[in-house]
Amino acid sequence: MFYRTAHDDGARPSGGPMRQVVVGGSVAALVAADRLSSQGVEVDLFLGDRPGGGFAPIAASGRPVELGCRLIELSYDQAPAKTSAAVGSGDFDLSAGSGASGSATDASFAATPPLSEYQPGPHGHRPYVHLVDGLIRELLGDRLVEIEHPLMDIGSRWVRDWILSGDLTGLADAAGPKCDRFVMDALSGVGRWGERGWFEPEHRARLETQSLREASESTLGAEFNNAFLEPVASRVLERGTADVVAALHRKIWLPLFWPGTVAASLSGVVPHVPNRPFHSVSRGGMGALVTVLLERLAQSDSVRIFRSGALQRAQSQAGMTRCEFADGRAIEAQQPILGVAATELFAAANVHIRLEMATTSLVWVEMEEGSTPPDVLWTAGADRPVYRWSRSYASDGAPIMCGELAWWVREQDLAETAVADMQRSGIIDNPESVTVLGAIRRPSFAVPSLLNMNRFAVARQELDARSLQATLIGGIGAFGADTCNEQIVQGLAAAESVMERASL
Repeated sequence: MFYRTAHDDGARPSGGPMRQVVVGGSVAALVAADRLSSQGVEVDLFLGDRPGGGFAPIAASGRPVELGCRLIELSYDQAPAKTSAAVGSGDFDLSAGSGASGSATDASFAATPPLSEYQPGPHGHRPYVHLVDGLIRELLGDRLVEIEHPLMDIGSRWVRDWILSGDLTGLADAAGPKCDRFVMDALSGVGRWGERGWFEPEHRARLETQSLREASESTLGAEFNNAFLEPVASRVLERGTADVVAALHRKIWLPLFWPGTVAASLSGVVPHVPNRPFHSVSRGGMGALVTVLLERLAQSDSVRIFRSGALQRAQSQAGMTRCEFADGRAIEAQQPILGVAATELFAAANVHIRLEMATTSLVWVEMEEGSTPPDVLWTAGADRPVYRWSRSYASDGAPIMCGELAWWVREQDLAETAVADMQRSGIIDNPESVTVLGAIRRPSFAVPSLLNMNRFAVARQELDARSLQATLIGGIGAFGADTCNEQIVQGLAAAESVMERASL
């Protein structure tokens, strides 16, 4: 953890006291630096250009707004012990780790594995969710607010959502006259694959090699997939569910339910209604998490912050890792924590990777003071140009809604299209009552496809061959392991590993 600098900026010279180097402004890097500081470790934090990445707010017409729907999840409901094993979906952790009430229990604390056993992955953080809960509540206090149950707009009717919440209470009503057909297809899936479909242990490997479309059609039927999953996926990605690895279905928010659960729910007997609350943050939205972490780090006597820009080069030799930054700074450190974006780290280590990126289109609309829009509203129907509306909690004052538009909407049409959809959804009556604050259309996240997953794996193997002597966090651990909760656990695990090495 000793390091020397090749840049005269006031950092400790060679031979100075031990300091832990943390590179990057990801949530993982900020959490690692914060936890180390709280344990009395002196930290030098080298920040890039945009700390917090996509979790930090941006400005639209002078008002802070969030980059789409940004929700905080602090518990993963489990089915009661007496409930049939057919209850659930691949989205819910039905093992120890969260209580049926939605809050951590004494049993879940006892069942939490050591952080040293954490394995990066889309759901790797779930056994540690009470640690995430504790840190977020410590940072945000009473600013943390539970949002209303997400809703779904079906033909101008608002019903309880099943995409985020996993609540299948209204599924039979949404299925309409096709309900019996969907039941038969789901029962066929049970007969072929078992109550849990591809989540049965003997079939689970298929989730890593097959698409969400293949998984959904095989276990629930093509008509179910086309009715409930494809209308959302086809607006997020050009190739819809065919371009999503089944194991990464949550990267575009979609569920993959057990066929036994779907068959029972469509028959009018919902086996279990998950208690899965979502939260935001008053006066800041999710970006407040980044802001508070940066404020705590800036106020800590044991942390020095350097605005160094992007990491441009990283290589190890003779027990030291050399990091070069965009501002010309260069340092050499023992076992630094590198918490930059995966693509940034690959480039810095001279590892080539080309990922297909999804295009995201967002429009922010300010409503009249006193308006009470829904917190989250999905829209049904593949022809709808906006697939989701969410309320931005990034600032006080008149409510701001963020619309996420289909990839095929042209940039010049975003604002007009969004306002028209607000009226169609029933969020507003009069288009003249709202003000469009801004609109953007840009590549935003790697398509969660098998092609990208394989490209990532090849690049990661090449990176490992570089033998970087560093702790790597912030999305580099596994393809898709970059959610906020995942990064929080990565940061906590990295800090704990530093403390363990220091105690040896």
